[in-house]
Amino acid sequence: GCTVALRYSDLINLQSSNIEIENGQWHLKVQSKKTKTYTRIKLPQYVVQIFLKYNRNKKRLLPYFNIVRLNLLLKRLASLAGWAE
Repeated sequence: GCTVALRYSDLINLQSSNIEIENGQWHLKVQSKKTKTYTRIKLPQYVVQIFLKYNRNKKRLLPYFNIVRLNLLLKRLASLAGWAE
């Protein structure tokens, strides 16, 4: 998410149809849910590796996880790191 600067809702809904390969370079083409604008992002190789690793479900590029669960896990991780606020 940090690499491609997408909102969670846009990131989790990525599909194989969002990938464009041009001259061996992978690009991500997405339309923002909120603003309805298109963005085309050149993907670094490590992002391509992540997509290839998790593309078990052919409909989505990444596994789905609940945002509430993610927030709870992030709070727990912060607590374990000693961050109080």
